[in-house]
Amino acid sequence: MKSESVAIANTLLRRHTAICRPLGRRGPDDVDNDDINHSTISYSDLCDQAGLGREFAIACKDCLFEIAERCEERGWPPINALAVNATSLYPGGGYSEAPGCRDWPNDVKRVIAFVGYPDEVQ
Repeated sequence: MKSESVAIANTLLRRHTAICRPLGRRGPDDVDNDDINHSTISYSDLCDQAGLGREFAIACKDCLFEIAERCEERGWPPINALAVNATSLYPGGGYSEAPGCRDWPNDVKRVIAFVGYPDEVQ
């Protein structure tokens, strides 16, 4: 993966560890809208926390695609589902073009409840 993709993936993994795992959800059906609102992060905040600057949000689509591809290869829910538009609180139009990303409301619930992600990627 590109270095920018690794930085974004690791930021999403840290967020998942800090916010999603402590929720202790037993499966996607156990995840509610409050969990989703609390767990998701805007593209600009994600890029800023990844050390790429808020303005990188405009160009992060390729990185999120690459992250989805990695998740798909490993049989993980697409952790990029945690990244959303700050205004709509949904991912952008290109979300469903990424591997394993077909139904965002269900995908993000699967991500929040999933316990098999590594602590980081390289």
